[in-house]
Amino acid sequence: MTVNSWQNTTFGWIKINVDGSLSRSGLGAAIGGVARGPSSGWLFGFKMAIGITYFPIEAKAVLEGLRLAWDKGFRQVKLGSDNALLGE
Repeated sequence: MTVNSWQNTTFGWIKINVDGSLSRSGLGAAIGGVARGPSSGWLFGFKMAIGITYFPIEAKAVLEGLRLAWDKGFRQVKLGSDNALLGE
């Protein structure tokens, strides 16, 4: 079993982890994420209901996390997602 844990970022950087999920019926979806700074302290989080298919769910989570980071003045951001097409 692999256990993932939070890895501190370099000074001046933040890290955002995002995820999305699809309802069992396939009719609804939700996204969310959390951002932490170099000392692992909570900076901000988000969640929202959306209504699109699986790949765009993860892409929307990435976009929303990066938009919030930019709006809060963060310019050096590491991104974590479990979708290999969106990168790590």
